[in-house]
Amino acid sequence: MGTQPSISVILSTMGSLESLEQTICRLVDQTICPEIELVLVGPAQDEPWWVSPLRNRLHGVQLVTIDSFVSMGESNATGVRHAAAEIVALGEDHCFPEPGWAEALVTAHRDNWAVVGPQVGNANPESAVSRADFLIGYSPWSEPCESGEVELLPGHNSSYKKSVLLGYGDSLADWLQAETVLHYDLGNKGKKLYLEARARTAHVNFSRLSSWFGVQHMQGRVFASERRKGWSLVRRLVYAVASPLIPMVRLVRITGEYFSAPRSMTTFLGTLPHLVLGLSLDGVGQFVGYAIGAGDTMDRIASWELRRVDHSTDADRNALFRPNPLQAKLGSDA
Repeated sequence: MGTQPSISVILSTMGSLESLEQTICRLVDQTICPEIELVLVGPAQDEPWWVSPLRNRLHGVQLVTIDSFVSMGESNATGVRHAAAEIVALGEDHCFPEPGWAEALVTAHRDNWAVVGPQVGNANPESAVSRADFLIGYSPWSEPCESGEVELLPGHNSSYKKSVLLGYGDSLADWLQAETVLHYDLGNKGKKLYLEARARTAHVNFSRLSSWFGVQHMQGRVFASERRKGWSLVRRLVYAVASPLIPMVRLVRITGEYFSAPRSMTTFLGTLPHLVLGLSLDGVGQFVGYAIGAGDTMDRIASWELRRVDHSTDADRNALFRPNPLQAKLGSDA
C-alpha cells in the first residue's frame, strides 16, 4: 500500500516466529486492521507460510533480522527504527489486545501525548501466582480504570510517538529495557503520558511458581540497575540501604489500587501471601541492582519474558496457547 500505516506494532522473539501467532491473531481482529503495520524482529529463519496472507489483511508486514538476540530493549529498539508509522506500539507474545485496542491508541495519539497506554486485564486469573504477578506488574492500569493523564504506563505494552523514541538516539535500547525508567525521564522532560481505558488488552502472567521466583528477582535487579545510571555512589548506596522498605511501600500502594474499585476481598486475601513473597523477591533484586548493577541479568531475563507458554501451568497453556492459531483465521487466504 502506498499510504503510511496508522500504527506499527512491534513483536520480538529470540526463537521461532511461530511463538508470536497468538498475539498476531488478535491483530487480525482489530477494527483498523488494514491500517496496522506488523514489524517482526528475530533471528534469521524461513518466512512462515502465514506472512503472505497477513499482507492481504494488514497494511504491511516487515521481517527484521537480527544477528543475535541481546535483550528485549535492543530488539524493540531495532523494530522502532524500522517502523513506517509515526505511532509505534510494543507488543508481547503473551499479551492479547481486544479488537478496539489499536483504534483507541491511534485516536488518543491525535492529542499531544508522547505515550499512550492501555487498560490491562488478567488473561489467566485462576491461580494465586498469576494474580500476584499481575498486581505487581499492572495494578495501576488494571480493569476497571478511567482514562486520564498519568505518570507511568505499562511497560512492553504501550504506544509511543516514534519521534519521541528516536530522540534517545543510540541509547534507545537501554531506555527500552526498563520502560518505567523511560517514563520517569519523559515526565522530567515535560512529555505527557495518557492512559486510554478504551484500549483494552489481556496479559498472560507467570503461573508456574518456580519460574515466577526467578523472574521477580531479575526484574527488580534490572529496574534498579537502569534507574541508577548517572547516579553518584552515595545515592546508589542510599537506595540500596533503603530497598528493604520497598516491598512494604509497594504493598500499601497496590492494596489501595486494588480496592479503588469494587473487587473481591476474598480473592485479595487468597493472593496476599504470594503478593508479599513476590514483592520481597523484587526488593532483594532492587537491592542488588542498586548496589552492584545488573550483571548478566539482562541476558538471562529475555528467555523468561519471551515464550511465556513455557512458564505457564498446564491449564493456562491449554486454555491460552492453542496450536497453529493462524491456520483457521488465515487458511482460506493462503
